[in-house]
Amino acid sequence: MKIKISKDKIVRNSKYELLRFICSLMIIMLHIKGHEKVPENWLFANSQIICNLPVIMFMFLTGFFLVNSNKTRFWYILSTIIIYYFLNLIIGYLIIYYDNLNHCYSTKDLFFGGRDWWYLWTLPIIYLLSPFINLSIKTINKWYFINSLLIIYILFSFFSNLEYNIFGAGQLLFLIIIYCLGAWYKINFEQFGLKKIVFILAIIFLFTLQIINNLLFCFKNILLPITTSNFLSVLSTLALFIIFQNIKIKQNIFLNYIGKLSLPIYLFHYLFEFIIMKNIMSNIDIDINLYPSLFLLIYWTICFLITFIFSLIILYPSNFLILNFNNFLLIIKNKILFISEKIKKFNNEV
Repeated sequence: MKIKISKDKIVRNSKYELLRFICSLMIIMLHIKGHEKVPENWLFANSQIICNLPVIMFMFLTGFFLVNSNKTRFWYILSTIIIYYFLNLIIGYLIIYYDNLNHCYSTKDLFFGGRDWWYLWTLPIIYLLSPFINLSIKTINKWYFINSLLIIYILFSFFSNLEYNIFGAGQLLFLIIIYCLGAWYKINFEQFGLKKIVFILAIIFLFTLQIINNLLFCFKNILLPITTSNFLSVLSTLALFIIFQNIKIKQNIFLNYIGKLSLPIYLFHYLFEFIIMKNIMSNIDIDINLYPSLFLLIYWTICFLITFIFSLIILYPSNFLILNFNNFLLIIKNKILFISEKIKKFNNEV
C-alpha cells in the first residue's frame, strides 16, 4: 500500500497575507483595551472598527480560499491545533508558574487552551463541513442562498450571541455564516461587473463610520457599538476586504512570511499581556486615566514586539512538528482505511 505524504504547499497571495498580519496586530490592541479596562481614547477611537474585525476576516478569508479547494485540510488543521495546544501548555505553565501569574490565568485554564482560543476550537468542525457547504453554494441559486444566509444571521443576532469561552453553538453558527459569506463572495462577485463602484462604496462606508466614531468620541465620549458579531462588523469586514482586493501588491516573500505569523500572534499574545502588565507597564509612570492613548500605544507596541519575536522563534519548529504530525495522522487514517477494505473484501468473499 502506498501512502501519499502531504507537503502542505500553500499558494499565498501577498496582499491577503498583509491583511491577515494587520488583523493579528489589531486584535492585540482590542484585547489590551478590553482586558485592562483602558478608558476611551483617541487612539482606540481611530482603530476600533478594524480592531473588531480580525476573527471575522480570518473566517471570511477561509471561505474565500477554501470554496474551490478539493482538499478540506481537516487533518492539517487538527494537527495545528494539537501542536499549538501542547506548546501553549508548556510555555503557558512556565510563564504562569515562574512569574507568579496565577491571579491572571490559572494553570487549570491552560488545559482548555489559551484565553482567546474560542475561534480555534470551531475550525475542525468548519473544515469538516466545508465540502458540504461548498457544494451547497455551487448548486443552490445564488440569490436564494445569500437571502437565506441573511435571514439566518438576523435570527442569530436576535436569539444568540457569542460566548468567548472554550466552545459554543453561537460562535460555531456565526463563523459558519461568515465562512459561507466569504465562499459565496468568491463564487459570485466576479459576475456582477461592478468592481470600481463597490470599491468606492467600501471606502465611503469605512470613512463615514470613522467620522461618526470620532464625532461620538469628541462630543459624547462614547464609541460606535461595534462588537465582533454585529452587523456593522460584518459590513466593515466586507468593505475592508474589498479595498484590499483592489489594491495592487506584487507577490512579496516578506509579506507572505509575516502572514504566516498571524496565527501564533493571535494564539499566544495573551500570555505576554500578563507579563508586560506586571513587569513593565506597572513600573511606567503613566496615568491611564489622564493619558489613555499613550498608555495603550506603549502597551500595544511592547506586546506586539515580544509576541512577534516569539512567533518568529516558534514558527519553523512548530510548522515542522505540525507537518510531520499531519503526515502521521494521514498514515494512520490510510492504514485504517486499508484494513477496513481488506476486512470488507474478506467478508464479501466469505
